[in-house]
Amino acid sequence: NHTAGMPDFTRLPDYGPLKTRPTTLAELIARFSDRPLDFQPGQRFAYSNSGYILLTAVIEKASGQSYADFVANQLFQPLGMADSGYDRHDLVLPRRASGYAPSPQGVVNADYVDMSIPQGAGALYSTPHDLLKWEEGLFNGRLLNPRSMTALTTAAKNDYALGLIVNRRPDGQTLIWHNGAIEG
Repeated sequence: NHTAGMPDFTRLPDYGPLKTRPTTLAELIARFSDRPLDFQPGQRFAYSNSGYILLTAVIEKASGQSYADFVANQLFQPLGMADSGYDRHDLVLPRRASGYAPSPQGVVNADYVDMSIPQGAGALYSTPHDLLKWEEGLFNGRLLNPRSMTALTTAAKNDYALGLIVNRRPDGQTLIWHNGAIEG
C-alpha cells in the first residue's frame, strides 16, 4: 500500500535516459535497491512504482512463471480476456492504439518507453470489453476469496488499499478506483 518508503525508480534522474532501453527485472531492482529509503516503513504514504517491480519479482519466484505468463494463465484466461496481455514493442497487435500526450502545441505522439521498464507496474494492454470482464470477474468473486477482497478494498493510509484507492463520495457511496499513466 505504498508505505514502505522505497524510492520510486521512475522519479530517479536516470529514468528518462534509460526508459527506452530494454532491461531485466534484476537490472531494474538494482537501480533502487541500494538507495536509502525515503522514509521509515509505515510512517507515510508515497506512491512508488518500485513496489510493483518487487511484487513482479515475488510473483515470478512464487509461481515459477514469468510475470507475463502468470497474468495470462491466472487472470486473463480464466476471465476470457482474449484481447489483453503483457505489451512488447516487437508484438504485432492488430488495432493497437497509438499513444499521445498533451503539449503546448497540442496533442503529440507520446515518448517511447520500452515495456520491459514498467514490468508489473503497468506493462499491460487491454480493450474496453476485456476491462469490463476484469471488473466483473474481480468484483463478482471469480478471482479473490471474500477475505482477500476485503483486504484489497480496505484503505490503509491516504485512502489507499492494496493497489486501489478507496474513498467515499459526498452521497455516501464508496468509490473504488485507480488511475494509471504511462507514456502514451
